[in-house]
Amino acid sequence: MARIKGRDAIEVTAFRAYKGQNSNLLGFATVRVDRVVITGIKLMSGKNGFFCNMPQEKGSDGNYYNTVWMDTGSKEDNKDLYDEINEAVKDYYENM
Repeated sequence: MARIKGRDAIEVTAFRAYKGQNSNLLGFATVRVDRVVITGIKLMSGKNGFFCNMPQEKGSDGNYYNTVWMDTGSKEDNKDLYDEINEAVKDYYENM
């Protein structure tokens, strides 16, 4: 678990591996940050390593739209929180 600037620990509470072929998708994570639970975080494999995508829904126009936003006050805090979630999910996956 990671700790961010006075927040409670970030905890990966579930991870469901994706076993599809020829896909960059590695699996779906559920993460608890403070008292908020985020489900449907995608762990992806890219040319620069692993990264997370926040949950999205497909709109009636065929485009995908985020269903979770992180607004912790400043761009730096938002990036720090995203990075901590990303690291927690990557660490969990690598140690499964």
